[in-house]
Amino acid sequence: MNETQASIPTVFLEPQFHNIPQELRLLDRWVVWKYEPRKPGEQPGKIPYTPGQRNKRASSTNPTTWSTFAQAEVAYRAGGVSGIGIVLNGDGLVGVDIDHCVIDGVPSEKAMALLDKLGATYIEISPSGTGLRAIGYGEQLDAGVNGMLDGLKAEFYTTARYLTLTGMFIKAGPIAALKGFKAMADSFRA
Repeated sequence: MNETQASIPTVFLEPQFHNIPQELRLLDRWVVWKYEPRKPGEQPGKIPYTPGQRNKRASSTNPTTWSTFAQAEVAYRAGGVSGIGIVLNGDGLVGVDIDHCVIDGVPSEKAMALLDKLGATYIEISPSGTGLRAIGYGEQLDAGVNGMLDGLKAEFYTTARYLTLTGMFIKAGPIAALKGFKAMADSFRA
């Protein structure tokens, strides 16, 4: 087990459904997830499932496996899953994921400076309680980015991915355009 895997908890923050922005709740591309291995013998990860059929894995590229926000909430409250997530499908909604930047509920100055530079108005704490998610609108990327810059590990996604959400916000503004999203992603790609 590597250091990152060792630091992932097996108990996750409970979603605060009432805090999820209404704009996101209206989208029919919600999934639930379980913390489990993708295949036997592999390390656990956040594996998406179809809310209406919790034993059927969801796909970030197959809309028939996505559901409404209400269905995801019902599935979560029924138990047996770890959290909820929203799929990015290339329509302009984008996500930034910064790992290991929250200590005792306080985000690092470096992580917040990056998100402030982007003009992120909706920022929340990740299910582990140790990272941040920002959601906004941005330019389409050729591929997702998972990189490091100035000691900060961040991921940038626009399509064929899903973001786990908690509603435990740091900033609860509207979903807005992220300034320089592609340029920032490219700087982490390099």
